[in-house]
This record gives sequence, C-alpha cells and structure tokens, in this order.
Amino acid sequence: MVRKLALAVQGQSYGPMFDEKLTVAAWNTKPTWAVVSASDRMLPPAMEESAAKKMGAVTITLPTCHMVILEEPAKVAAVIDKAERNASAMTLH
Repeated sequence: MVRKLALAVQGQSYGPMFDEKLTVAAWNTKPTWAVVSASDRMLPPAMEESAAKKMGAVTITLPTCHMVILEEPAKVAAVIDKAERNASAMTLH
C-alpha cells in the first residue's frame, strides 16, 4: 500500500536544483548522516557518496534503489534513530 502511494504521488525531480548554489548549508555546522543507495538509478551512487564525503557525513550504504525507505524501512529508521541520539548527545555537551 505504501509503495503504491509513494509511486503514485512522487513527482518528477526538479532538474535545475542540481545546479543551484546554496548560501547556507546546515551540514557546515551540524552533524550529518547520509544513506547511499548502491543500486540507485536516479542518482549515481558515486554522486551520493561524494556529497556525503563533502559533508563529512556518517554514511551507511544499502543495496537499494532510490526509494531506500520503501526497500529497507527498518534500516533507514535505525540510521535516523542513531543520528538523533548522537546529535542530542552532542548538544548536551
């Protein structure tokens, strides 16, 4: 059911967003995590890895397509949970 809904409402990518320059990026000052989809056919995994490296992100690579949350929801949730716990601990110090 969730897969059908996601596929039904997912719009096209906004192509020019890849050329836009950020003026402020949270990853410059905040801890960052990334999930790389090794079998992504929308964004090249090497591009995802490069972006994660540039951000200094804690990175996990999963053997999934672009819709990683549909293929591995528990693993994505675990990454989010770990990121939240680590970020919370960092702000307490």
